Amino acid sequence: MKKSLQILLTIIIVILTTLQFFINGSNIKNDMQYNIYDNQLNIKNKVEKNAKAVGWGGLAIQYFIFVHSDILQNKYISELKDSYLSTNTFNNQKNLISKQNIFYSSVVSSALLLSLYSTTDYNEFFAESVSKWQTFDDSIKNKSWEILNYFFLNIYKILKANTPGRLKDFNYIKNIIDEDFKKEESKSLIFHTNLEKPQTDLTYEDLYYVDDNFGMKNLYSYDYLYGFVPNVLDYSLNAWTYTLNNNSPQYSFKYSYKRYNSENIKPVLKKFNQESFNITELRKVK
Repeated sequence: MKKSLQILLTIIIVILTTLQFFINGSNIKNDMQYNIYDNQLNIKNKVEKNAKAVGWGGLAIQYFIFVHSDILQNKYISELKDSYLSTNTFNNQKNLISKQNIFYSSVVSSALLLSLYSTTDYNEFFAESVSKWQTFDDSIKNKSWEILNYFFLNIYKILKANTPGRLKDFNYIKNIIDEDFKKEESKSLIFHTNLEKPQTDLTYEDLYYVDDNFGMKNLYSYDYLYGFVPNVLDYSLNAWTYTLNNNSPQYSFKYSYKRYNSENIKPVLKKFNQESFNITELRKVK
């Protein structure tokens, strides 16, 4: 009897020890999974925090995209700009004309990034650019991604090391980008805005859109789309005229995008003295 009790106790101890081993193993596995997730979250938050802290980052990327595009040769965008200048009255038109590249850079950088959220301010433009650069699948890395990749690998690290905090003189950034554009590798990266056909074979399905009506082809709101064209053109006008109407630096500019339909698009059309926007021409900016 005594021997039987000893055997029974031994079996119970073995079972309890085995259970404890599996419980500890499960806890270790859960801890490891939590730590992996926590580390990934910390990295993501760190990138976003750094992006938010860089007041000049969005401006720098927009100017870089402008330099690496042929937007100045886009006749329709220039016609819209000229129509705006000729049909509106300004206190200092000469100063406005001198800043017209802000309009061009706002249009083309938005067309490249394809994110209305990035128009809310320059910090968000920077954050959205970082996100697109880091998260694009290899299978859909197109000219847009190549341009962002070149910026972060070759330009941003120089700017970050030499432009701490808020921007005081944008010419410093401009000169670095302009000087880099003299290199053959840099000059070969151009975002075209005058093509009859896309610069890529990627379809809207490849890019995870529900149909082909996105970006500079999207005029009105439906489903998750807000009317990309009127938002971008209105955003670009407001960015262009911001420092003339406000006693604030350019990087302080903010914008609120909205849903557009055939009625509330009319004020935007009026600014450009247009009856309608030519989607056939705008879709070339892609």
